[in-house]
Amino acid sequence: MFKRIDLAINDIVGIRDIPELTAKCRNEECISVFRSFKSYRSGELVQSHEENKSGMGHTLYIGSLKSEVYFCVYEKDYEQYVKYDIPVEETPVKNRFEIRLKNGYYSQSI
Repeated sequence: MFKRIDLAINDIVGIRDIPELTAKCRNEECISVFRSFKSYRSGELVQSHEENKSGMGHTLYIGSLKSEVYFCVYEKDYEQYVKYDIPVEETPVKNRFEIRLKNGYYSQSI
């Protein structure tokens, strides 16, 4: 039994900049039925070979993480760098856009 299903779209060209989307949420330039958003940024305390990627690892959640439905947008290239040590500029997917459905919502989407 699934607890959650993620419907994802991969952005292979970097069509959207996650920090820019976060700024639009902060500046109330985002029109949505969701009332909240959260933004996270990760990086390295000690710089390695990816010095050109300032402010690495942006993630934006639109909607409450406790909700049955919310959006997650993140920099997939940085995730691949952290997990598999693939250089950011060599990853085939730059960003990932996900709709995350929990409980009864995921069964309605299939």
